[in-house]
Amino acid sequence: MIVAVGLNLIISCDTKKSATAPRNTCNAPKRWASLAPSITKPATSIEYATIPVATVVGADEESRLRTCRVARRKACCAKRSFCWLEQPYETVFVFLDALSCPCDTCLRWLAAGRPMTQGKGETKVGTCARILGAAIACLTLATAETAWAEAWPTRAIKIVVSTPPGGITDAFARAYGDYISQKLGQPVIVENKTGASGALAAQSVKDSPADGYTLMYTISSTLIGNRLLLKSLAYDPDKDFSIVALTPSGHLPLVAHTATGAKTLEEFVAYARRNKVTAGSYGIGSFAHIAVAELNRQFGLDISIVHYRGEAPMWQDFAAGVIQAAVGSYQAALPVLDTGVGRAIAVPTSVRMKKLPETKTFVEQGVTGKVFQLTSFTTLVAPAATPTDRIETLAKLMVEGGKTERVQKLLEAFGVDSPAMDRASSVALYEKEAPIWLESIKTLGLEPQ
Repeated sequence: MIVAVGLNLIISCDTKKSATAPRNTCNAPKRWASLAPSITKPATSIEYATIPVATVVGADEESRLRTCRVARRKACCAKRSFCWLEQPYETVFVFLDALSCPCDTCLRWLAAGRPMTQGKGETKVGTCARILGAAIACLTLATAETAWAEAWPTRAIKIVVSTPPGGITDAFARAYGDYISQKLGQPVIVENKTGASGALAAQSVKDSPADGYTLMYTISSTLIGNRLLLKSLAYDPDKDFSIVALTPSGHLPLVAHTATGAKTLEEFVAYARRNKVTAGSYGIGSFAHIAVAELNRQFGLDISIVHYRGEAPMWQDFAAGVIQAAVGSYQAALPVLDTGVGRAIAVPTSVRMKKLPETKTFVEQGVTGKVFQLTSFTTLVAPAATPTDRIETLAKLMVEGGKTERVQKLLEAFGVDSPAMDRASSVALYEKEAPIWLESIKTLGLEPQ
């Protein structure tokens, strides 16, 4: 008889005595996946592995079955992998890899009524139609959830970027994406989907199948700040996404206009106490916003904050003398630094910036707020239910990609000191620093928009 359990086909070849014997069926098809390690090894001859019967058919069947052995062998022009359960009354064959068997030659071999294997205590197959039908039916295993992991990728991977083309996030997505494409042998398409501080891109990726074919490259606020800055969030940053890799986006120096005469943070604070100072921020709730607010709190200052839509207009006003200070990326600030209009007076994190080795950190200059020790980052994420092995593969490729000449040149151009982090370090940093970001944003007293 032929018994189909889920999409795992069980072929039962009965003897005359089997009419009085209970049938052996498996009530948990997914258990077959646990057998995979025993049969995926290359084999030039029969290889056996003893498996506890309870792991295959359940403890209630164990008393009626002596053993289960998994074999992989070459026969004719194909490999056949199957499991057979032996007992006095019948032999049950379970095909495990229908993709490689049966071929036409093997079908003829089966049709001849020969046994699947010639071993002690096993029953010879005598019914051609039964075995032929079973062999053909077992091809349905190709789509079974309990079969071996589907080959991936077999088509293009899409990276949805939450920022416009041309910025650091977009540049990283394309550079790392090209390396992933090169290594996996499939195209990687970058699609820019801007709006709502990254929320539109996040919702789009969240609603995509969790199969490793749709990813998101975004800024930290999409996963952190938006929780407090947006009234309605159509995604849960922690539950809907899995981090693949964090890519540090570099130090964000505090730049003072040369008109202030300040060369250090102490000198800038002294100037701000005597004069009206306006500082630029590239967005509400951004690090720039938090940093200036923290300086006001710690030193009792009254620096006014002007929020811009991005860095370009902010630095334009800085160069024109409209604002006296600004916090932003090194690459965007480069024109005012190179022309001498502005001077970097402090950088966040506990380590000095390679591009500005003479500029002390906030910590070195006595600013103790935790926000000045945080790491600004962009990140590659996947829908939460994406298979772990695919996420791990992508994470590994991100680390490898960070060592390539193309990415290293990007890091140099943007003034970023570190490439993509490995997954364990990425998750650890996110879990450590996200609460600090959230607490810092809360202190701003902002109303969700």
